[in-house]
Amino acid sequence: MSKSTVGGLLLMFALSTTAAHAQAFPPDPAFIPGTQGSANVHVLGHVPLGRSFSGSDIEMEQELSRPYVYTSVMLQTGTNIISIKDPAKPFVLWQWRAANPELHTGTGAMDNKYFKLKGRYYDVQSLQFGGQGPDADIGAHVIDVTGLPDTSKIIDKGFIRAPETPGGFHNIFAYKHSDGRVLLVTTVG
Repeated sequence: MSKSTVGGLLLMFALSTTAAHAQAFPPDPAFIPGTQGSANVHVLGHVPLGRSFSGSDIEMEQELSRPYVYTSVMLQTGTNIISIKDPAKPFVLWQWRAANPELHTGTGAMDNKYFKLKGRYYDVQSLQFGGQGPDADIGAHVIDVTGLPDTSKIIDKGFIRAPETPGGFHNIFAYKHSDGRVLLVTTVG
C-alpha cells in the first residue's frame, strides 16, 4: 500500500471519529430526575414497585368507573393493584404474593389480564414455576376484584392448575366469545 493511500485512510478514520463524536446524544431523560416525559407525554405520578426487573407486565381496566392498574411481580411472584383515581397520586391499593417463594423456581408472575363475567370483575395472573418445585403444575392465580376499592371484598378464587403443561403459563389473553363464554388463551413454559 502506498504512503498516500495509508495517509488517506488515516485521514478518513480521523474525520469519521470526529463526526461520530459530534453527533453524541444527550443523556436519556428517563434517568435524570424531574425530566421524565416529552413534549407531548407528561408523567403525572410515579409508584416505586421494587428493584429492576421485578415487574413483568401491566394491565389497566378500561371502564372509567374502575380506575385500577394491575402489575405482575416476577421473582417474588405476585400481583399489585394500583389505584389511579387521582392520577397525580397513584398508590398501591392491594398486593398478593405467593406463599413460600423460596420453594418456587422459575420466573414467577409473568402476564396479567382482567375480565368481566356475569357482572363480576376478575384478574388472572399467569405464573411460571420451574418443574422441580412443589407447584410446577400451576398456570395462573385468579382473584375476584368486583368489590374494589374495598380490598376486604377481594376474593381469592385460587389457582388454575395444568398438570399436562408443567412450568406454567407465560402469555395469557382473556377473550369473551360471542356465545358468552370467557376463554383464557395461554402460551406455556
